[in-house]
Amino acid sequence: MTEVEQLRKENRELQKENQALLKKISSFEEKLEAALVWNEQLRKAMFGRKSEKLRVLQTGDEELSLFDEAEQEARAGEPEPVSCGTAVKAHTRKPKRNRDELLKSLPHKDDVRELPEGERFCERHPGTPLVEMGRKFLRTEVRYTPPKVEVFDVYQKVYQCPACKEEDRFGVKSAPVPPSLLPHSVATPALAADVLCQKYVLAVPFYRQERAWARLGFPLSRTNMANWAIALSKYYFLPLVGHMKERLIASAVLHADETTVQVHRESPERSRRKQQQSYMWLYATSPLDPESPDIRIFEYRPGRSGENAAKFLEGFHGTLVHDQFSGYNRLDAEHAACWAHMRREFVKGLSADPRQGGEAVLRNPENRRGKAWEAIKKIGAISAMEGKLKNLSPEERKEERLRQEKPLVEDFFVWLESIRAEISPKFQTAKAVNYALHAKERLCRYLGDGRIPMTNNVAESAIRPFTVGRKNWLFSDSPKGAEASAAIYSLVETCKASSIDPEKYLRYVLTEMPGRNFMNDPEMLEGWMPWSKAVQDNCKA
Repeated sequence: MTEVEQLRKENRELQKENQALLKKISSFEEKLEAALVWNEQLRKAMFGRKSEKLRVLQTGDEELSLFDEAEQEARAGEPEPVSCGTAVKAHTRKPKRNRDELLKSLPHKDDVRELPEGERFCERHPGTPLVEMGRKFLRTEVRYTPPKVEVFDVYQKVYQCPACKEEDRFGVKSAPVPPSLLPHSVATPALAADVLCQKYVLAVPFYRQERAWARLGFPLSRTNMANWAIALSKYYFLPLVGHMKERLIASAVLHADETTVQVHRESPERSRRKQQQSYMWLYATSPLDPESPDIRIFEYRPGRSGENAAKFLEGFHGTLVHDQFSGYNRLDAEHAACWAHMRREFVKGLSADPRQGGEAVLRNPENRRGKAWEAIKKIGAISAMEGKLKNLSPEERKEERLRQEKPLVEDFFVWLESIRAEISPKFQTAKAVNYALHAKERLCRYLGDGRIPMTNNVAESAIRPFTVGRKNWLFSDSPKGAEASAAIYSLVETCKASSIDPEKYLRYVLTEMPGRNFMNDPEMLEGWMPWSKAVQDNCKA
């Protein structure tokens, strides 16, 4: 082998080695990029703001904004409020707060302070009584009356007819008594409603309530409260939720979402797996469908299989709005994707990839660029236009969507196709682009029906109170407890959506339902729905 051939051979080997090293470097870069993305997302999840509003993204969340409130809240051209203070030298006194507006919903009482009768005489003219000339206003106070627990022993008076007694007949009448809420229980509608709202509205777990009741001198254990929740759900709440489900299935548009829940004492197979996650599923009607009442129904299931949704929504053939979870594809229904979820993928691109406009550079307006940022602005323009249509009828909303939004939506997807090849697939922005293009048909479905919302925010908002409560009570002790929680959350969140006070509603139905044969009477159940006239009249928030 000549020297030239030897050099050529060494050159080929070096080229191969160089290519192998380049591949390794590329692989390491991708791994490093993935690690940086993961680290940034963890940092954001731990310490960052959860808001995805454009104003928040522009300020970033590297630090809590304790000192830049003026910059964030300032608005050019905002008119100055009319001053009602008193101008004095060197400064203007602050105007008084409008307490009348703040306190108008509370009951008002007058506290009139009078002179003792023995002092109502003139000091200059002894013996001359003083005559009342009026009263002057001094101040307004808010006084708090601590709650109290009272025990009532219920007796029933019995009346007998003396004439019947003389004739050896049994002529007796008893005073009417409302049936007890639960057999052999001290629970009353007001007490049960307070206990349930403390947990399912205010997210106060039973063990904390146990201490609060003890301070009032009432030894109500967490076990008693849990038993009440399960029993009340079995006898009263589940029939109500069952009737709500019939109305929900008949709707044209539904929303769906799901979240994890830890449930102890499930089946032996699952109990052996301590980290086995169960799921709480949420189904909601569309707020843009005037023919459907506002309904929110939770269902506990041991897993995340799409069969759970398919079984619950059996008979539903409308449009389901969701977050592209593949399990929903088992449903025999049309699917609409959520623009908020799609937008969230681009937001991740901002926070995870500084070269595409990350948070650290967003504080400088000159650095707010890149494909992810541009995508968010385009989506924001479409959302802003959608926000102007919320008060229209479904038919009018559809017409305006096709006239105003459709060109922007089409332009958005054409733009995504044009940039698809420009972005490295290892970037989060590329994943966001692929997500949007893959779901294009479902993302555009809302344009053809004015009853379909652009996002799945209805379901996310309804399920959020459950996730907040879950941080406090952590788990359900049994499947029965999880099912009871699902039923109570269904009623509470449906009440909120219908502008009904949940505590008033629970107290109302627990007063009306005992002793009534409602199991096979849909009309009676319909009268206790949060949207019924009777409930609206008695339980308005």
